[in-house]
Amino acid sequence: MGKKLPKYIREEELKAILRAPRPERQGYTIEAIQRLHGQRKKHLKWNGPRFPLELRDKTILEMLYRTGMRNSELRNLKWEHIDFNTQTVTIINGKGGKDRVVWFDDTLTLWLEKLKGEMETGYVFLSSHTGDKLSGTQLRNIVKKYARRAGLRHASEYVPHMLRHSFAVHYLKSGANLRTLQKALGHASIQTTQIYLDVANTDVEEDMRRHPLP
Repeated sequence: MGKKLPKYIREEELKAILRAPRPERQGYTIEAIQRLHGQRKKHLKWNGPRFPLELRDKTILEMLYRTGMRNSELRNLKWEHIDFNTQTVTIINGKGGKDRVVWFDDTLTLWLEKLKGEMETGYVFLSSHTGDKLSGTQLRNIVKKYARRAGLRHASEYVPHMLRHSFAVHYLKSGANLRTLQKALGHASIQTTQIYLDVANTDVEEDMRRHPLP
């Protein structure tokens, strides 16, 4: 029996998910959230009269994909961990209790800066229900929501970790170094990272079979 390969999202499907949020949409008013969830205003930690729901979600999806962060790492991320000058995020107490630094690009910088203009200090990604950090269930539901909106089959099977897998596979397919990927993902062993190279190679083989030479 061959080893089980991680499930990832192919490029066109991933683009559809990333396009699905509409960050220009106005979110819930504070008053509406208070009526729905009974939260007092002092617990609602964002600037302006409305919660920027789809801007938050767009930034979440971009960050999961463009950094390869884990579900728990993203939910525990605070603004003080982000350095816009060096375009780096310091992940505190990641898997195995280890800290690490990951890099992000200009696209993610754009969305983070837009979101930062709406938020105060503290956790980067807040729940509109509690005014505190997102729960694991809420994050999973966000990914499923936009997979459905993108019209993807089996949308309910899409989970945040698939964006991490996608980051890894797409990164290697672009010609990146396996050791660099190991560092970005926070793997203790290169053997753990090696499996993504197996996925990328499988894709190349499939492409060649679909497009044989004349």
